[in-house]
Amino acid sequence: MSDADIEFGYAIPGYGKYGRPEPWKDIARTAEDAGFETLWTGDHVTIPEELDYDEYQFGVPDWADISNPSLDVFGKFSYIVAVTDEINVGTNICIVPLRHPILLAKQALTVSALSHGRFEFGVGSGWLRSEFEVLDAPFKLRGKQTDEFLSMFETIFENEGETAFDGDVINFRKTGFHPLPDEKPPIWVGGTSGAALRRTAEFGDGWTVVSRTAEQVGETRDRLMNAWTDYDREGVPEISARCRVHLGDVEGDVPEVATAGAAEDVISTIEDYAAAGTTQFIVSPMVDSLDEELEQIRRFGAEVIPEFE
Repeated sequence: MSDADIEFGYAIPGYGKYGRPEPWKDIARTAEDAGFETLWTGDHVTIPEELDYDEYQFGVPDWADISNPSLDVFGKFSYIVAVTDEINVGTNICIVPLRHPILLAKQALTVSALSHGRFEFGVGSGWLRSEFEVLDAPFKLRGKQTDEFLSMFETIFENEGETAFDGDVINFRKTGFHPLPDEKPPIWVGGTSGAALRRTAEFGDGWTVVSRTAEQVGETRDRLMNAWTDYDREGVPEISARCRVHLGDVEGDVPEVATAGAAEDVISTIEDYAAAGTTQFIVSPMVDSLDEELEQIRRFGAEVIPEFE
């Protein structure tokens, strides 16, 4: 039994992997039964034909195809929370500047209301310039708009669902945001830049990161704690780290930021992340079919999660 204090999330595919909605139901229910705390999925509003990945350090993503079907993340969550009872759903991450701020707030609050507070709001400023151009969103103002949105989101709750906002990028007269959940959804901020860590300290409950080793998470946590202290925040931030995971043998090379093999090997890797400050370890599957994915979820729930309870 491990001494590490950590929870588990599961990353559901964001793009056209199965081509129909029914698998989301199977994955969500199986993950809930297996003991996962949260279902996470990414967010891109659209996939342009011509994409610019100059700033993307992991190469061209496997979803980068104009014909790849993808569902709106908030519509997907509305479907999932209707067929589950306890598991949370969360964006990891929602690209804030791609949507009108009032519309985005309404979408987040709607899922929170429909799920009775099971929604967690992971946010970021985005990086894919071509997507911003297609949506006529101001790429150069994305950081400022993200900050103002998070400030605006706080004022919605401070003013009990009826507020105006006067910022440099976001401006609107007093309007309503009802129904308002009893509590503001937890805010997770993605990214490793100085701005992202400052944003976490200023507005966030937690910081989330993808494809980083435990050592890299620990190094960035030190930077995050400096910002956390600068904003006089109490306690410590939640930290989630998403990692590719497979129980059993894998054909070909295992990605650098991944763990595969016997349960004890996977458990050892998770303990390293916990020691680096990770409070929620997000499992990203390495499978080719729905049956394989469901089996991996069940195995993780039977062989790994009980070691941390």
